[in-house]
Amino acid sequence: MNDFKNRIKALTGGLFALFFIIIIVSGIYHSENFTYQRLIQSIKDKDVSNFLRIVPSYSDGNAITKEQALVFLRSLDKKDEEELSQFFSDEELFVRKNQDQLFTSKQYLPRARFLTIEGLTEDELYIQINKETFYMEDNQIGPLLPGEYTVELHLENKAFGLSVATFQEDMRQNNQIYKLKEEELYLTDKSFQSSLLENLLTYYTSMNQGISNNFDFSILQYSSVPNTQHIQEEFLEIKDYLSKYKQTIKEVIMNVDSLKIDLKDPYRATFDCYIDLQTEVKFIEELEIKEPLISVPRNAIIQMVHETKEKVWVVEDVDFETFLQNSEDWTNINMLSLKTTSIGNWTNNNQQEII
Repeated sequence: MNDFKNRIKALTGGLFALFFIIIIVSGIYHSENFTYQRLIQSIKDKDVSNFLRIVPSYSDGNAITKEQALVFLRSLDKKDEEELSQFFSDEELFVRKNQDQLFTSKQYLPRARFLTIEGLTEDELYIQINKETFYMEDNQIGPLLPGEYTVELHLENKAFGLSVATFQEDMRQNNQIYKLKEEELYLTDKSFQSSLLENLLTYYTSMNQGISNNFDFSILQYSSVPNTQHIQEEFLEIKDYLSKYKQTIKEVIMNVDSLKIDLKDPYRATFDCYIDLQTEVKFIEELEIKEPLISVPRNAIIQMVHETKEKVWVVEDVDFETFLQNSEDWTNINMLSLKTTSIGNWTNNNQQEII
C-alpha cells in the first residue's frame, strides 16, 4: 500500500515537474527576445514559412501572401542585425502584438503599403518586384510590406513591343506613386531601337533585290506605300539613261540621342543614321558622261511610321540632303550589320539612242 502511495507521489511530482518545465519552455519560446531571434533567423534563411508564423498579417488584419513575404525578405539582404533591430522596432512600420502576454506568440504586424502607377495607356502589363511577378488592379500594386524594392514595369505596346522600366521605390514610411513617361521609356529601349534598324536594313536589302530585278520595287519591304511609289517612279524616270546601276549596303548606325517619337496616331519615329550605302552609276554613251558617279556611305535623317493594320514600322522618308552631323562625334549609338554585303546590280542590255 505504501509502495502504491509512493508511486502516486512520485508520478504526481514528476507530472508537476514536467508541467513546470513546459511552462518555462513555453515562456521562453514565446518570449519577445526568443521570438525576435526566430524572426532574424527566418530572414537570414529566407524561410517564408517561419517568417509568416511571426509576421502572419498586416496591421489591418489582411493576410500576407508568400509572394509578398518573399519579396520583403529579399529587400533585407544588405541589412545587418542592428539595422534590422531598428527596423522592426519602428512603430511607424510595425505594430507589435501580444508583447505583454507571457504564453502567447509575439507577432510583428506590418503597416500595408501600396504602389500606384500613373501614366499608363496600355492594358497588357505586369510588374516584377524583387524578381516576383505581381499584377495590378486599378493601376495599383499591393498590399506590400514596408521596405525598399527594385521594381520592373513590363509594358506591352502595339507599336513599341515589350519595354521594361526599372526603378527603386522606398516604401518604408509611405505609399508611393510612380509616374510613367512612356516616351522616355521607348526612347531608351534597346530592343525597339534595334527593331527600327532591322527594318531599315531589310528595306535596303529588298531594294537591292528590286534593282537586280529590273527596278521592280513591288517587292520592297518595310516601306510606306507613298515612299514605294516615289522610288518606283524615280527609277523609271532615269532608267533609260543608265547603262549600269550598282548599290551595296552592309551596316547602319543609329545616333540614339537623336531618336524622337511622336505618339500621335499614326506613331512616328525619326533619328539620325549612318548608312553604309554605296552606289555606282554609269550612263549611256549618248549622254557623254564618261566617268561613273560614285557615292560613298553618308548620314541621313530617317523617318519611320507605324502602320497600325500591319503592326510594323516602315520607312517613310530617307533624307540625305539636310543632314550635316559627323557620325564620329556620336557617343550613344546602336548599330546593326549584315553578315555579308547586300548587292543590287542592274545592267542595261537593251540600250537605245535617246533623242
